[in-house]
Parts: sequence; structure tokens; C-alpha cells
Amino acid sequence: AGRARRAHRRGGVVAATPDSRAGTAGIADRTGVARRRMSDFDGSLTAIALDPGHRVGMAVASWLAGSYEQRCLAASSYVMPRRAAIAGRSAAWLLGVELASQADPIEVVTPWSARFGPVGGLRIHVGHLPEQDVRIVDGIRRTSAARTCWDLAQWLSVPDAVAYLDVMIARGLVSRESLSAYARQRAGRHGWRKLLRAVSLTDPAAESVRESRSRVRSALAGRRPRGPHSVYEGGSWGR
Repeated sequence: AGRARRAHRRGGVVAATPDSRAGTAGIADRTGVARRRMSDFDGSLTAIALDPGHRVGMAVASWLAGSYEQRCLAASSYVMPRRAAIAGRSAAWLLGVELASQADPIEVVTPWSARFGPVGGLRIHVGHLPEQDVRIVDGIRRTSAARTCWDLAQWLSVPDAVAYLDVMIARGLVSRESLSAYARQRAGRHGWRKLLRAVSLTDPAAESVRESRSRVRSALAGRRPRGPHSVYEGGSWGR
């Protein structure tokens, strides 16, 4: 009723009556239409549509056929609850660390009180998400650099998480000291030691993701390599 969201099916395509939240920043500026959300939608992100011919529906369809960043924008603006945020590898992508594949799902973290999904095209994580861990850039809600590193340390294998941290530290997005402080401020919370462990294995001088992964695997096996070394992976050599 009134402002409540309602969803129904029309001819096999999910249609939705979104809530009344509207804004003019970001998406609205680029499309000339009010910003609308469909956070109660359960289905495929690529199937999202409004009434036939609706300009917002057409805008979403065009964004979903576009870049990874445009998919993040569509997810943030149309699908996620207000308190959720783009997170993990997707947040790293938005920070300029583009190690995820264009075809990978968009990663999202949402508080327990705002659980939603499943939604095809999204990988949804549920957990504590204070507003100080969120940034809004170009109309997209994403996690801060430090929180992104925290999530990567929780969700990825140690070698993969450290590979991300190596790049983020090398680019000045975070530092070892700031990440260690971030983890220690959350001592006692599930996962804080995972971030500390990942930080202890970082080497911002690494010249490739393959080098980072190989170095960490060696360290975990008790064979910490010294100095530059070559890695053969995926049919090619890298440092």
C-alpha cells in the first residue's frame, strides 16, 4: 500500500512497483528520471525490468549490458537495500584494483536486519556493516578501503586475499599500519585475526598477482622465498 514495494510477473518478465525513494544525484542526473529501487526483487539481475517502455527499465537494461562499474551502479541503485553496500572484490574494482573478471557476480554486504535475495548476478554476504565503513562515490554505495580489505580477508583464500592487499598497499589505498590498527580496533570480533594474518604476509613490492600468490603459498608451507622469483602459471612466466 502507498509506498510499499510490490512485485509481480508480466509475461515472464519481473516487473516491480518500487518504493518512493527518489534522488537526483548520480543515476538521475544521467538519465533524467527519478531514482528507484527494487530491493524486494528475487530473481536475476539481468532480468530486471519495469513496465514496457519505461525509461528507468530501459536504462537498467543498458547498464547491465555495459561495464562492471555500470553493473555495480545498477545493483547499488535498483536492487540493494538502502543499508547494503558493494563489497569485496567488487569494491576493490571500484577502488581501481581490477582483478575480478567482468563476468563475476557483483559482491554485496548487507546487515542482518536488511537481508535480501537470492538475486542472480549478485553474491550477497550478510554481516555487521556500520555506516563509517561505507563510502558513496559517483552514486554507488561501497565499502571503505579498509573494510574492503577486511572482507577480502574473510571471504577469499589467504593467497588470494594477500594478492589484493599487496596491490592496495602498493597503490596507497591503505597501509600495513592502518590495516593492523583497523583489525586491532575490532579485536574479539570474528575474523579480526584473519586480517592481521593477511597483513603480516603482504609485500607491496610484488610485481604480479601470481608472485603474491606463490609467495604466500610458500610462506604457508614454511618455505618463505627470498627476493624476486619467477612463476609459471596459466601458460606464461611472471615474476
